[in-house]
Amino acid sequence: MEVHRARQLHNAVNQANTFIQLADPDIDGDIDDDNNDDNNVRPSDDDFRASLTKMNVGQRDLFKFITQSISNQIGRSVERVKLFVTGGAGTGKTFTLKLIKEQIRRCYRGEKDSVKVGALTGVAAKLISGRTLHSMFKLPVQCDEKLARLPNLTGIYLKLLRFQWRKTQFLIVDEISMIPYEMLEHLNF
Repeated sequence: MEVHRARQLHNAVNQANTFIQLADPDIDGDIDDDNNDDNNVRPSDDDFRASLTKMNVGQRDLFKFITQSISNQIGRSVERVKLFVTGGAGTGKTFTLKLIKEQIRRCYRGEKDSVKVGALTGVAAKLISGRTLHSMFKLPVQCDEKLARLPNLTGIYLKLLRFQWRKTQFLIVDEISMIPYEMLEHLNF
């Protein structure tokens, strides 16, 4: 029980520090690029702060915007933010997405399921410590260049999916421009 209380206190302090970062952009501290959700490895506070100092102006503006929108929506019924982030190869999109994912978790008191991250391919999913959209949404696999029709979700299968997504506040999809329109039809954003 003592460990549970210490974890709650640590998560509450992380949440408070997260909102303070909006007013203090010069916080120092490095997120490990090999951070892997499968191992539940999360960056330390110092590593997270170090990574924040490595952000460029555009990345920092996006980070602040996301943090402010989280602050505005916690405990309120407001429209969710829908963003499309783009940039050329090597501009730091993956680095920024990892920081945003960690920021969301910190804002929601360390809740791992508060943000889910996915991508079309396994390689892209691995780079962002996420999952493929097929596994995340239980999508049918494409055969003969056509997607199989997705049956209506019912019964225990529907309950299971609802249970898996019940705490999710944010969905980050990397390389969304590569996703075929037919696949997007299966998703309800």
